Amino acid sequence: MPLIQGQSPYLVIGNRVITDVDNLIVLTGVILSAALGKSSLRVPLAGAGRAVTAGKTFKVKAIRASISSAGSILMGYCDNDCGVGTNTAPTNPVYFNCSSGTAIICGAANSQVEQAVEYSVPTGKYLFCVTDGTTLAATVTVFGYEV
Repeated sequence: MPLIQGQSPYLVIGNRVITDVDNLIVLTGVILSAALGKSSLRVPLAGAGRAVTAGKTFKVKAIRASISSAGSILMGYCDNDCGVGTNTAPTNPVYFNCSSGTAIICGAANSQVEQAVEYSVPTGKYLFCVTDGTTLAATVTVFGYEV
């Protein structure tokens, strides 16, 4: 999106306008299949999941999922780094939307879904995404801030 001279940069994700792009934290996760359907979110290309900084809370503002095969994605936070595209279960998971059976994102094959959200992740916890058990394959990107 081209900028007009004097205009501040911004992003629009899931109809949410994000204006503080300098402090924006972008995290990604990958779901490979039903068998390898868990992933801790991490800074792109990082070797490990990203825990929320001590003394901070991570505020999730928007989620984008690029889905290559139809299914649903559940998200939340946990105590451990699940890896990327693994079968390692989250430890002490807390799911967004209150239930381990409630999808946060659903999509058709070869679709991109964007959603504006308001979730908080406490200090020391890891964001994670998991498949609902279908053969879903997806890349999940989360946009937010530590406060």
